[in-house]
Amino acid sequence: MLSEIDQRILLTLYESNSGLSFTELTSKSKISPNSAKASVDKLIELGLVKEDREKTFPRRRILALTNKGKEVAALLHKILQIVGET
Repeated sequence: MLSEIDQRILLTLYESNSGLSFTELTSKSKISPNSAKASVDKLIELGLVKEDREKTFPRRRILALTNKGKEVAALLHKILQIVGET
């Protein structure tokens, strides 16, 4: 089951169309870093989000949707459109 925070992270990454740093993700989704970390770790474990580290300083954590994550996020986006929340 995906929590509201999980869903917000998926939708934020979906709307970005590219990877976001962890800081950008928490800022855009308006989720505290502590809550976001637990959720991101869960989404990575579920195979919905992938993580890369930049090769140069400051070696930010870059997060992006996997193909499976894109499918789930697209469905969430569609549901929100249907119920009128976007």
